[in-house]
Amino acid sequence: MRPWGDLPTRSATSTLTRGDRDGTRSRKRHFKVGLRTEKTQLKRSMAELSELMRQMHHLPVWEQAINLNRVLRTHDAYYGIA
Repeated sequence: MRPWGDLPTRSATSTLTRGDRDGTRSRKRHFKVGLRTEKTQLKRSMAELSELMRQMHHLPVWEQAINLNRVLRTHDAYYGIA
């Protein structure tokens, strides 16, 4: 046993909303730390975006652009994408 105790184990239900760190390989097969998106959150986001696009289908293009940009800005601000 380690003098500082065992490392905490991660429960199977523990997930992060924005993604989780994951060990992966680069194109040159070097190890790197990457992010793994939670699949249920991704499906939910895609379904919401698909529904929004369906509702905006008959609006003028300029109005569709305004609405879509608003949604994407919110998404980018939440997930911290630059």
